[in-house]
Amino acid sequence: MNNITIKDFKNLLKTGASKFEGIVVSEGKISKGPYTFFITPLTKGEHKVDVLSCQYKSTPGTQKTYLGFVVDSSDVHFYSKVFSNMFFDKGCDDTDAIRAMGKSLYDELVKMNPVAKEDVSCRYQGNKIAFCRAVKGNPDYDNPYEVYGLIVCFIFRSIQPWYSKYNKFLVDYLANPTGWAERSIHEADKQLPSIGINPFSSSMGANILNSERLAQKLVASYSVPGTKEEYYKNLYRSVSGHDYVQLLIEIDGDTISLEYPVESDLTSHTLVIEEALRTLVAKKRPSKKQKVENFFAKHNIEFATRIPVKYIREIYTSDMKNVLWKNPKFEGLTK
Repeated sequence: MNNITIKDFKNLLKTGASKFEGIVVSEGKISKGPYTFFITPLTKGEHKVDVLSCQYKSTPGTQKTYLGFVVDSSDVHFYSKVFSNMFFDKGCDDTDAIRAMGKSLYDELVKMNPVAKEDVSCRYQGNKIAFCRAVKGNPDYDNPYEVYGLIVCFIFRSIQPWYSKYNKFLVDYLANPTGWAERSIHEADKQLPSIGINPFSSSMGANILNSERLAQKLVASYSVPGTKEEYYKNLYRSVSGHDYVQLLIEIDGDTISLEYPVESDLTSHTLVIEEALRTLVAKKRPSKKQKVENFFAKHNIEFATRIPVKYIREIYTSDMKNVLWKNPKFEGLTK
Protein backbone atom coordinates (compact mmCIF):
# COMPACT_ATOMS: atom_id res chain seq x y z
CA MET A 1 0.00 0.00 0.00
CA ASN A 2 1.32 3.46 -0.92
CA ASN A 3 2.56 5.96 1.62
CA ILE A 4 0.89 9.38 1.38
CA THR A 5 2.60 12.60 2.48
CA ILE A 6 0.74 15.91 2.37
CA LYS A 7 2.42 16.64 -0.98
CA ASP A 8 1.31 13.23 -2.33
CA PHE A 9 -2.18 13.89 -1.00
CA LYS A 10 -2.51 17.16 -2.91
CA ASN A 11 -1.30 15.45 -6.09
CA LEU A 12 -3.91 12.72 -5.63
CA LEU A 13 -6.63 15.34 -5.24
CA LYS A 14 -5.58 16.92 -8.55
CA THR A 15 -6.25 13.63 -10.38
CA GLY A 16 -9.97 14.12 -9.72
CA ALA A 17 -10.27 10.62 -8.23
CA SER A 18 -13.33 10.02 -6.07
CA LYS A 19 -11.59 7.46 -3.85
CA PHE A 20 -8.03 6.42 -2.97
CA GLU A 21 -6.22 4.50 -0.23
CA GLY A 22 -2.91 4.67 1.57
CA ILE A 23 -0.90 5.02 4.76
CA VAL A 24 -0.48 8.64 5.80
CA VAL A 25 3.07 9.76 6.64
CA SER A 26 2.78 12.95 8.67
CA GLU A 27 5.19 15.89 8.76
CA GLY A 28 6.72 14.28 11.85
CA LYS A 29 7.37 11.08 9.82
CA ILE A 30 4.69 9.18 11.77
CA SER A 31 2.81 6.49 9.83
CA LYS A 32 -0.98 6.49 10.33
CA GLY A 33 -3.70 4.35 8.85
CA PRO A 34 -4.26 2.75 6.46
CA TYR A 35 -7.12 5.00 5.36
CA THR A 36 -9.62 5.06 2.55
CA PHE A 37 -10.29 8.64 1.41
CA PHE A 38 -13.53 9.72 -0.28
CA ILE A 39 -14.14 12.86 -2.36
CA THR A 40 -17.88 13.42 -2.71
CA PRO A 41 -19.27 16.15 -5.02
CA LEU A 42 -21.19 18.81 -3.13
CA THR A 43 -21.80 21.84 -5.35
CA LYS A 44 -20.43 23.81 -8.26
CA GLY A 45 -20.52 27.57 -8.81
CA GLU A 46 -17.56 29.79 -9.58
CA HIS A 47 -15.60 26.91 -8.05
CA LYS A 48 -16.28 23.20 -7.60
CA VAL A 49 -16.59 22.09 -3.98
CA ASP A 50 -16.36 18.48 -2.76
CA VAL A 51 -16.54 16.97 0.71
CA LEU A 52 -13.45 15.10 1.87
CA SER A 53 -13.94 12.23 4.32
CA CYS A 54 -12.18 9.02 5.37
CA GLN A 55 -12.51 5.59 6.96
CA TYR A 56 -10.00 3.23 8.47
CA LYS A 57 -9.48 0.63 5.75
CA SER A 58 -9.73 -2.14 8.33
CA THR A 59 -13.23 -1.01 9.38
CA PRO A 60 -15.01 -0.18 6.09
CA GLY A 61 -18.48 -0.38 7.61
CA THR A 62 -17.96 2.50 10.03
CA GLN A 63 -19.28 6.01 9.51
CA LYS A 64 -17.11 8.27 7.39
CA THR A 65 -15.18 11.00 9.23
CA TYR A 66 -15.38 14.53 7.85
CA LEU A 67 -11.96 16.01 6.97
CA GLY A 68 -12.71 19.20 5.05
CA PHE A 69 -13.82 20.74 1.76
CA VAL A 70 -11.84 20.29 -1.46
CA VAL A 71 -11.98 23.23 -3.87
CA ASP A 72 -11.33 22.67 -7.60
CA SER A 73 -9.68 19.30 -6.90
CA SER A 74 -6.83 21.15 -5.22
CA ASP A 75 -6.45 22.45 -1.68
CA VAL A 76 -8.39 21.38 1.42
CA HIS A 77 -10.22 24.25 3.12
CA PHE A 78 -11.83 24.39 6.57
CA TYR A 79 -10.10 21.15 7.43
CA SER A 80 -10.97 19.39 10.66
CA LYS A 81 -8.70 18.68 13.60
CA VAL A 82 -8.70 15.04 12.51
CA PHE A 83 -7.14 16.09 9.20
CA SER A 84 -4.68 18.37 10.98
CA ASN A 85 -3.63 15.60 13.37
CA MET A 86 -3.37 13.16 10.51
CA PHE A 87 -0.92 15.18 8.40
CA PHE A 88 0.54 17.82 10.72
CA ASP A 89 0.57 16.00 14.12
CA LYS A 90 -1.38 18.81 15.77
CA GLY A 91 -5.06 19.45 16.28
CA CYS A 92 -5.70 22.91 14.85
CA ASP A 93 -8.31 24.62 12.74
CA ASP A 94 -7.77 26.12 9.30
CA THR A 95 -7.05 29.63 10.60
CA ASP A 96 -5.93 30.93 7.19
CA ALA A 97 -9.38 30.24 5.75
CA ILE A 98 -11.05 31.71 8.82
CA ARG A 99 -9.03 34.93 8.56
CA ALA A 100 -9.80 35.21 4.85
CA MET A 101 -13.51 34.98 5.65
CA GLY A 102 -13.07 37.61 8.33
CA LYS A 103 -11.31 39.97 5.92
CA SER A 104 -14.09 39.63 3.39
CA LEU A 105 -16.76 40.37 6.00
CA TYR A 106 -14.71 43.18 7.52
CA ASP A 107 -14.35 44.94 4.17
CA GLU A 108 -18.09 44.66 3.56
CA LEU A 109 -18.93 46.04 7.00
CA VAL A 110 -16.68 49.04 6.35
CA LYS A 111 -18.89 49.85 3.36
CA MET A 112 -22.05 49.39 5.46
CA ASN A 113 -20.78 51.45 8.42
CA PRO A 114 -18.73 54.33 6.97
CA VAL A 115 -18.94 56.43 10.14
CA ALA A 116 -17.12 55.20 13.25
CA LYS A 117 -19.20 55.04 16.44
CA GLU A 118 -18.10 54.16 19.95
CA ASP A 119 -19.93 52.72 22.93
CA VAL A 120 -18.83 51.05 26.19
CA SER A 121 -18.33 47.68 24.51
CA CYS A 122 -16.24 49.18 21.69
CA ARG A 123 -14.06 51.12 24.09
CA TYR A 124 -13.38 48.04 26.20
CA GLN A 125 -12.60 45.75 23.25
CA GLY A 126 -10.71 48.44 21.33
CA ASN A 127 -8.48 49.13 24.33
CA LYS A 128 -7.90 45.42 24.82
CA ILE A 129 -6.84 44.87 21.21
CA ALA A 130 -4.61 47.95 21.20
CA PHE A 131 -2.94 46.99 24.48
CA CYS A 132 -2.27 43.46 23.28
CA ARG A 133 -0.78 44.71 20.01
CA ALA A 134 1.22 47.71 21.17
CA VAL A 135 2.34 46.55 24.60
CA LYS A 136 2.20 42.76 24.84
CA GLY A 137 2.92 42.05 21.19
CA ASN A 138 0.23 39.37 21.33
CA PRO A 139 0.15 37.56 17.96
CA ASP A 140 -3.57 36.85 18.39
CA TYR A 141 -4.16 40.54 17.81
CA ASP A 142 -1.55 41.01 15.12
CA ASN A 143 -4.05 42.28 12.57
CA PRO A 144 -7.75 43.13 12.48
CA TYR A 145 -8.70 40.05 10.52
CA GLU A 146 -7.30 37.58 13.03
CA VAL A 147 -9.50 38.55 15.94
CA TYR A 148 -12.33 39.60 13.64
CA GLY A 149 -12.35 36.34 11.72
CA LEU A 150 -12.47 34.23 14.87
CA ILE A 151 -15.36 36.23 16.31
CA VAL A 152 -17.26 36.09 13.03
CA CYS A 153 -16.86 32.32 12.90
CA PHE A 154 -18.33 32.05 16.37
CA ILE A 155 -21.32 34.10 15.27
CA PHE A 156 -21.97 31.96 12.24
CA ARG A 157 -21.50 28.78 14.27
CA SER A 158 -24.44 29.96 16.34
CA ILE A 159 -26.60 29.75 13.23
CA GLN A 160 -25.42 26.38 11.93
CA PRO A 161 -22.85 23.74 12.95
CA TRP A 162 -19.43 24.94 11.87
CA TYR A 163 -17.85 21.82 10.39
CA SER A 164 -20.80 20.43 8.52
CA LYS A 165 -21.35 19.79 4.84
CA TYR A 166 -24.72 21.50 5.31
CA ASN A 167 -23.19 24.79 6.39
CA LYS A 168 -24.29 26.94 3.51
CA PHE A 169 -22.21 29.93 4.62
CA LEU A 170 -18.95 28.00 4.29
CA VAL A 171 -19.94 26.25 1.10
CA ASP A 172 -21.18 29.46 -0.53
CA TYR A 173 -17.92 31.21 0.44
CA LEU A 174 -15.88 28.51 -1.27
CA ALA A 175 -18.12 27.98 -4.31
CA ASN A 176 -19.18 31.57 -4.99
CA PRO A 177 -16.82 34.06 -3.31
CA THR A 178 -18.00 37.01 -5.42
CA GLY A 179 -20.59 38.87 -3.32
CA TRP A 180 -20.40 36.25 -0.55
CA ALA A 181 -19.86 38.75 2.27
CA GLU A 182 -22.83 40.88 1.29
CA ARG A 183 -25.07 37.82 0.93
CA SER A 184 -23.94 36.32 4.23
CA ILE A 185 -24.39 39.50 6.24
CA HIS A 186 -27.84 39.91 4.74
CA GLU A 187 -28.65 36.30 5.71
CA ALA A 188 -27.32 36.80 9.24
CA ASP A 189 -29.43 39.94 9.59
CA LYS A 190 -32.47 37.80 8.84
CA GLN A 191 -31.50 34.75 10.91
CA LEU A 192 -30.04 36.13 14.12
CA PRO A 193 -33.21 37.84 15.39
CA SER A 194 -34.90 34.42 15.37
CA ILE A 195 -32.48 33.29 18.12
CA GLY A 196 -32.78 36.51 20.10
CA ILE A 197 -29.81 38.42 18.65
CA ASN A 198 -30.08 41.81 16.93
CA PRO A 199 -29.27 42.06 13.20
CA PHE A 200 -25.57 41.36 12.71
CA SER A 201 -24.62 44.38 10.60
CA SER A 202 -25.99 46.93 13.07
CA SER A 203 -24.96 45.20 16.33
CA MET A 204 -22.21 42.60 16.54
CA GLY A 205 -20.70 43.40 13.17
CA ALA A 206 -20.71 47.15 13.79
CA ASN A 207 -19.26 46.67 17.30
CA ILE A 208 -16.40 44.53 16.01
CA LEU A 209 -15.66 47.01 13.26
CA ASN A 210 -15.74 50.04 15.53
CA SER A 211 -13.59 48.25 18.15
CA GLU A 212 -10.98 47.66 15.47
CA ARG A 213 -11.15 51.27 14.30
CA LEU A 214 -10.58 52.47 17.86
CA ALA A 215 -7.75 49.97 18.36
CA GLN A 216 -5.92 51.27 15.31
CA LYS A 217 -6.06 54.81 16.71
CA LEU A 218 -4.96 53.72 20.18
CA VAL A 219 -2.03 51.63 18.96
CA ALA A 220 -0.46 54.81 17.61
CA SER A 221 -0.97 56.55 20.99
CA TYR A 222 1.26 54.00 22.73
CA SER A 223 4.24 55.42 20.85
CA VAL A 224 3.52 59.10 21.51
CA PRO A 225 5.52 60.55 24.44
CA GLY A 226 3.37 62.02 27.18
CA THR A 227 0.18 60.09 26.38
CA LYS A 228 -1.63 58.00 28.95
CA GLU A 229 -1.04 54.95 26.76
CA GLU A 230 2.74 55.49 26.67
CA TYR A 231 2.76 55.98 30.45
CA TYR A 232 1.16 52.57 31.05
CA LYS A 233 3.31 50.89 28.41
CA ASN A 234 6.37 51.98 30.37
CA LEU A 235 4.85 50.69 33.61
CA TYR A 236 4.11 47.32 31.98
CA ARG A 237 7.64 46.95 30.64
CA SER A 238 9.11 47.85 34.04
CA VAL A 239 7.32 45.05 35.91
CA SER A 240 7.04 42.45 33.16
CA GLY A 241 8.89 39.23 33.93
CA HIS A 242 8.29 39.40 37.70
CA ASP A 243 5.76 37.25 39.51
CA TYR A 244 5.12 39.69 42.37
CA VAL A 245 6.08 43.28 43.09
CA GLN A 246 5.70 45.64 46.02
CA LEU A 247 3.57 48.74 45.56
CA LEU A 248 4.71 51.67 47.70
CA ILE A 249 1.58 53.75 48.25
CA GLU A 250 1.77 57.26 49.70
CA ILE A 251 -0.94 59.76 50.61
CA ASP A 252 -0.19 63.04 52.39
CA GLY A 253 3.19 61.68 53.53
CA ASP A 254 1.65 58.52 54.98
CA THR A 255 2.98 55.33 53.33
CA ILE A 256 2.07 51.65 53.11
CA SER A 257 3.27 48.81 50.89
CA LEU A 258 1.39 45.92 49.32
CA GLU A 259 2.66 42.83 47.56
CA TYR A 260 0.84 42.60 44.24
CA PRO A 261 0.77 39.93 41.47
CA VAL A 262 2.13 41.15 38.13
CA GLU A 263 -0.14 39.00 35.95
CA SER A 264 -3.29 40.83 37.02
CA ASP A 265 -4.71 44.33 36.73
CA LEU A 266 -1.13 45.60 36.71
CA THR A 267 -0.50 44.25 33.22
CA SER A 268 -4.02 44.45 31.82
CA HIS A 269 -5.62 46.87 29.39
CA THR A 270 -8.20 47.64 32.11
CA LEU A 271 -5.52 49.64 33.95
CA VAL A 272 -5.34 52.07 31.02
CA ILE A 273 -9.09 52.58 31.27
CA GLU A 274 -9.62 52.55 35.04
CA GLU A 275 -6.24 53.96 36.17
CA ALA A 276 -6.61 51.97 39.37
CA LEU A 277 -5.84 48.50 40.71
CA ARG A 278 -8.27 46.29 42.61
CA THR A 279 -7.16 45.29 46.10
CA LEU A 280 -9.02 41.96 45.85
CA VAL A 281 -6.34 40.73 43.42
CA ALA A 282 -3.77 40.84 46.24
CA LYS A 283 -4.85 37.53 47.78
CA LYS A 284 -1.43 36.34 48.93
CA ARG A 285 -1.63 38.26 52.21
CA PRO A 286 -5.29 39.02 53.08
CA SER A 287 -4.38 40.83 56.29
CA LYS A 288 -2.14 43.29 54.43
CA LYS A 289 -4.82 43.78 51.79
CA GLN A 290 -7.25 44.76 54.58
CA LYS A 291 -4.70 47.19 56.03
CA VAL A 292 -4.40 48.89 52.65
CA GLU A 293 -8.18 49.22 52.39
CA ASN A 294 -8.26 50.70 55.91
CA PHE A 295 -5.45 53.05 54.84
CA PHE A 296 -7.53 54.39 51.94
CA ALA A 297 -10.62 54.67 54.15
CA LYS A 298 -8.59 56.67 56.68
CA HIS A 299 -7.61 59.11 53.96
CA ASN A 300 -11.21 59.38 52.72
CA ILE A 301 -10.50 57.82 49.33
CA GLU A 302 -13.87 57.19 47.69
CA PHE A 303 -13.33 53.51 46.84
CA ALA A 304 -11.13 51.87 49.46
CA THR A 305 -10.99 48.64 47.48
CA ARG A 306 -9.24 50.34 44.55
CA ILE A 307 -5.68 51.67 44.39
CA PRO A 308 -5.45 54.79 42.20
CA VAL A 309 -2.16 54.69 40.28
CA LYS A 310 -1.55 58.36 41.11
CA TYR A 311 -0.97 57.31 44.76
CA ILE A 312 1.64 54.68 43.88
CA ARG A 313 4.98 56.42 44.41
CA GLU A 314 7.22 53.53 43.36
CA ILE A 315 7.08 49.86 42.48
CA TYR A 316 9.78 47.58 43.92
CA THR A 317 10.88 44.00 43.51
CA SER A 318 9.05 41.68 45.91
CA ASP A 319 11.94 41.85 48.41
CA MET A 320 11.83 45.69 48.37
CA LYS A 321 15.54 45.83 47.39
CA ASN A 322 15.27 47.31 43.89
CA VAL A 323 13.09 50.01 42.37
CA LEU A 324 11.44 48.84 39.15
CA TRP A 325 9.34 51.91 38.40
CA LYS A 326 9.12 55.48 39.69
CA ASN A 327 5.79 57.11 39.03
CA PRO A 328 6.39 60.27 36.94
CA LYS A 329 2.80 61.34 37.65
CA PHE A 330 2.82 60.63 41.39
CA GLU A 331 0.52 63.00 43.26
CA GLY A 332 0.33 61.64 46.79
CA LEU A 333 -1.87 64.45 48.04
CA THR A 334 -5.58 64.46 48.72
CA LYS A 335 -5.79 68.19 49.16
